[in-house]
Amino acid sequence: MNFSTITIFLYFFVINFALLQSANIDISKFGGKPNGDISKALTSAWAEACSSTTASKIVIPSGTYQMTHVEVKGPCKAPIEIQVDGTIKAPPKPEDVSGEQWLRIGYVDQLTMSGNG
Repeated sequence: MNFSTITIFLYFFVINFALLQSANIDISKFGGKPNGDISKALTSAWAEACSSTTASKIVIPSGTYQMTHVEVKGPCKAPIEIQVDGTIKAPPKPEDVSGEQWLRIGYVDQLTMSGNG
């Protein structure tokens, strides 16, 4: 192999490696803050991740968050990981959840949940 062939090979290797890396989508990008309700932020982060053509990771950082009813669904274009490093609290009274379920995720393949929360 000559130098230009090696350079081209390395270029494509780096490009492919970068494409395989998941994009992190922090809920703070959508207004998710500790001690606040993250329902809308999580829904917005999901919409971005679900429409992405590359793997995405929704990140809920350390902290304590409130969440009312959240419903998200696919089909999504690429794998999604939800990394929960914080604590998510449901409303204290079940009747305060505005829906049948607190969190509902439907019509999704390749979903991973991870984190320390």
